[in-house]
Amino acid sequence: TFGGVAVLDAAGKTAPRIVALKGVPRGLAISGDGKSLYVAQRGVGTIAVIDTAKASVTSEIPVGRWPEAVAVADKSKRLYVCNQDSHSVSVIDLSTGKGIKEIPVVREPSSAAVTPDEKHVVVTNFMPHGVGTDINLGAVVSIIDAGKLAVASTVKLPAGSTAVYGV
Repeated sequence: TFGGVAVLDAAGKTAPRIVALKGVPRGLAISGDGKSLYVAQRGVGTIAVIDTAKASVTSEIPVGRWPEAVAVADKSKRLYVCNQDSHSVSVIDLSTGKGIKEIPVVREPSSAAVTPDEKHVVVTNFMPHGVGTDINLGAVVSIIDAGKLAVASTVKLPAGSTAVYGV
């Protein structure tokens, strides 16, 4: 919802509760143990950390402009945040709640997924790189090396592909 996250009872026995946020909620990711929900807050440039048992915000982590999507790497205790307007991915150490690095990517990252071995993060870029009138224009996917915290490769998709929304 606008300005909050609805907490639902899976059994349907209680009414939804709304957790108020400072920004517009975008991407969500839940920790492997289910105790924390991470919410990208567009407009304030933070990640809200929600305690799922208490349905309340316990902290906010600063990231880049227009955080759009989040992905959790449970074993390495990292959170990867796509910052659409910063054209970057913020890497957060979940054990400290502090940023480790901001990794530049091609243009307007919109979604991310961590590989099962947590060695790479696959990031889709909403907009392709280049001039909009170029007939060879195509969207790109950035592959981040999670050990080096750098883009390992950029995969150009076929000409005409645009607006990649998900992984």
